[in-house]
Amino acid sequence: RTCTQFGDTIRSVAEVVYKRPLRSRPQSGLMINAFEILNQRGERVAVMRLKSFMRRDPARVAAETAEATA
Repeated sequence: RTCTQFGDTIRSVAEVVYKRPLRSRPQSGLMINAFEILNQRGERVAVMRLKSFMRRDPARVAAETAEATA
């Protein structure tokens, strides 16, 4: 990794690494994202993984529930 300097232009790249519904709360899910920050020369200046709890699509939750009970 390299340091950023005043005047650098930075950009981020995000990738969903993992996701799954929560067993205890099917309307929510766990998602892990990997973030990479690059400068204008494409050099990596920072890397981060972030765990998040997200609301799931109600239509998808309803479809999965109906499918499981059928």
